[in-house]
Amino acid sequence: MAIPLNLLSWRNFLGGFLHGIRNHPNWNLQILNTSDSTTEVTDTHADGLVVGNISEKVAARLISSSKPLVIVGPHATCIRKRRHNIAYIHHDDIDIGRCGAKALCSAGKRNAYGFVTIENASWCQLREQGFRKEMKCRRNDVQVFRFKPESDESAVHQNLLQWLRDLPKPAAIMVAYDVGALRVLELCREGGLSVPDQVAIIGVEGDSTLCETSRPSLSCITPDNYYEGILAASAFEKLLRRASSRPSVTLCRRKDLHLRESTRPTKPAASLIRRAEEYIAKNVNHRITAIDVAAHLGVSRQLVELRFRESGTSTLAGTIRALRLKEVRRQILSSNLSISAIANNCGWSNVNHLTNAFKRQFDISMSALRKQSKQAFPDGQ
Repeated sequence: MAIPLNLLSWRNFLGGFLHGIRNHPNWNLQILNTSDSTTEVTDTHADGLVVGNISEKVAARLISSSKPLVIVGPHATCIRKRRHNIAYIHHDDIDIGRCGAKALCSAGKRNAYGFVTIENASWCQLREQGFRKEMKCRRNDVQVFRFKPESDESAVHQNLLQWLRDLPKPAAIMVAYDVGALRVLELCREGGLSVPDQVAIIGVEGDSTLCETSRPSLSCITPDNYYEGILAASAFEKLLRRASSRPSVTLCRRKDLHLRESTRPTKPAASLIRRAEEYIAKNVNHRITAIDVAAHLGVSRQLVELRFRESGTSTLAGTIRALRLKEVRRQILSSNLSISAIANNCGWSNVNHLTNAFKRQFDISMSALRKQSKQAFPDGQ
């Protein structure tokens, strides 16, 4: 068996595997503390192999081997060329993604949902796929941050921090793995973003100690690695007993959901802010004021403004202004109305005030934006 024993998840897997082979006291199990030592793994005289997180190098050496082979977890793509005496065991990553989406949605409505993942990692892609599917069923859009493992650490740090800041608040994020989730937690602290009030976070746990001792403690989905070890033992025993002519795939669907402080249900204040923003967006073409918003919500103007200040994202007046400017921009790009007509439509009584506010918000004048739009779509398409 070649597995990375430095990780708690793999030590739990080993415990399950040993439990699964307890009826074979005469088996001699040799354990290598790595899956990347090509010579040790491929030149062994063992009757069969169990390899975790198999690398391309090891996979290339094992393609032509006839020994029973159990592949556990993510694997190199080239090993798929082998069609005999091979079994695959891995977690149901699509369902893990679905579980994360359900957990975040159950904690309260958010204005944005995100997923942080490693680019081109098959297990990450499956978790993202499950997350997207569940969010689509709930009619929620998903924003994704992907990065390559070999990317410059400083650049990833800055880009991820900016991505977190740009998400509409309150937001909820699933991270494909626990170390990445802890990193997002740290970046939120660095960026002055409150967890979970502004950003709720859930990860996929390999080591509960890390998640329980973080501040705030991190919510996680914990795949059952012990049971995965039992499944691997069963698959290995079958291969030893009878050679197979076609690969078998077994999904480990057992997992636990640990909800901690990072996904604590949203406060009533967050619900009040969300309702206010929805009302403003629907009435952005009218000359609504803070008093109108408070009247719609059935609370005092002072309370609404206090809740917006507490959120740390924007003031009530700033939110009304930002949504009006967004509507101005939309009408500039989608209509031939004059600037004064658009100003009137969007509740601006003074065109000069609108002109200055638009330039500050979008770093381009309204006339220049319209000119760019016509050059890009000369036929009005």
